[in-house]
Amino acid sequence: MKHTYYKITALFIFLFIFLPKITFGAEFIPSSSVKNVNTGDQFEVNLLLDTQGETANAVGGTITYPTDLLQLKEIRDGNSLVNFWVDKPTDTANGIIFSGITPGGYTGQSGSIMSLIFTAKRDGQGSISIKNGELLRNDGTGSAIPFTISNFQFSVAQNTQNVGVQVPAIKDIEAPESFVPEVGRDQNLFDGKWFVAFVAEDKGSGIAAYEVKETRSRIFDLSKWTQTDSPYLLSDQDLHSYIYVKAIDKSGNEKIERVSPKYPLPFYENLDDWSILITIIAFLWLYKKLIWKKHKK
Repeated sequence: MKHTYYKITALFIFLFIFLPKITFGAEFIPSSSVKNVNTGDQFEVNLLLDTQGETANAVGGTITYPTDLLQLKEIRDGNSLVNFWVDKPTDTANGIIFSGITPGGYTGQSGSIMSLIFTAKRDGQGSISIKNGELLRNDGTGSAIPFTISNFQFSVAQNTQNVGVQVPAIKDIEAPESFVPEVGRDQNLFDGKWFVAFVAEDKGSGIAAYEVKETRSRIFDLSKWTQTDSPYLLSDQDLHSYIYVKAIDKSGNEKIERVSPKYPLPFYENLDDWSILITIIAFLWLYKKLIWKKHKK
């Protein structure tokens, strides 16, 4: 009996030490390289996703943090596993809301959803967590994936043993990736009027803003851009205009894409064509006049 007890105890010890840790479902993990910071320091918290073998194509939730202890300085989503934001990460009175999708799905242990740069405001202890979390499978039906949430515990104090935390600046000199604006209409949007929809990716600093320009001229100029979000209601509902969409990342790099008119203007209504024709006629007239003067001499 005594030997049996020792064997059972040894078996439990072996299982505890050598077998993988058992987890229940996927996990949202706020993580940072530091947990103790000085008042006034900046530090970075990464929101990671461990899918535990599942393939997820949609994530969402609200990141909560103590606003009396921390000030949010920046949200970085350039290297996010999320390809398309339904609700781009935004700081609100209730926390940082976000939701997005990854076409084709994501499977992994430490996928970055976003990182948050905080400044420690005053002494105290607190935690960063997620509420109203959502995680959906890439199975065609969007069924829910069970998940748990880890809280990130931190402490702020003056003159701690930690050296001042330095958050590395993002060095992004690359323009956002190419994208394809789509012109369409839907009875549920803008009363069925024509709009242009677009989404761009930037794996450096992330997309900061979009601008749109409509013009019936083929001669491109840099003026008269309108800052907006997708979808954008088109001013030219006759679809005679060229549509330019500019994606700007957080480092100021730009990518411009163009959509040609769905219904181009006929030759006699296009001012560009008339301008070209008049220019050619004027050139020929001047050329003929110069030749005539030359022969006259």
